[in-house]
Amino acid sequence: MFVYSTSYELSIQLTCNFLLQFNDNQLDSWEDLDQLKNCTKLKTVYFERNPIWQDTAYRRKVKLALPTVTQIDATLCA
Repeated sequence: MFVYSTSYELSIQLTCNFLLQFNDNQLDSWEDLDQLKNCTKLKTVYFERNPIWQDTAYRRKVKLALPTVTQIDATLCA
């Protein structure tokens, strides 16, 4: 199951999803990822071309914010 979103609002209804595609939005605050902390089944996220994507520590920060994630964009992470 996956979610493709074009809206800026993240939802805690994602608790049963494994994949979140949130490319090309206006995600500009790392605090916004806190809304996904309860999504313990979330394994893959796509945040490409959002303002946070420009951060040089982007993948590290996503992994710290969402520890259950094993793939960020097209890159596998441990």
